[in-house]
Amino acid sequence: MTEQDCLTNCTAIYNAGNANIAALTTAGTLTAADLTDLNTKTATFNTLLTTPRLAKAGTKAATDLLPDKLDAADRICERQLDRLMERYKDSNADFYGAYQVARIIVDAGGGPGTPPTPPATPKP
Repeated sequence: MTEQDCLTNCTAIYNAGNANIAALTTAGTLTAADLTDLNTKTATFNTLLTTPRLAKAGTKAATDLLPDKLDAADRICERQLDRLMERYKDSNADFYGAYQVARIIVDAGGGPGTPPTPPATPKP
C-alpha cells in the first residue's frame, strides 16, 4: 500500500468512526479520545508525507539558480579580483603566481572530460 493509500484509508476510518461515534461508544468499542488521537496522527502523517516533495522542489529551485550565480562569480573574478591581483605581480610574485595557477585550475572546470578508452577485445 502506498503512503497516500494509507492516508486515505485512515481518513476513511476516522470519518466512519466519527459518523457512528454514538453506537461505537455505547458498545465500548471506541471512544472519542481514540478518534481524536487518530485524527491528530493522520494530520501529522499528512504533513510528513508532503515534506520530501517540498524539499525536492526547493532543491530544484536552488539548482536552477546555479548557472546564473556561477556566471556572476566568474564576472567578479574577471572584473575585480584579476585586476586587483595585478598590484602583486611585482611586489609578491609567489602570491600572484599561485593566484594565476588557481584561476587556471578553476577555469579548466571539472566536467566529465574525455571518456576512457575501452579495453582491447581479447583474441579467442
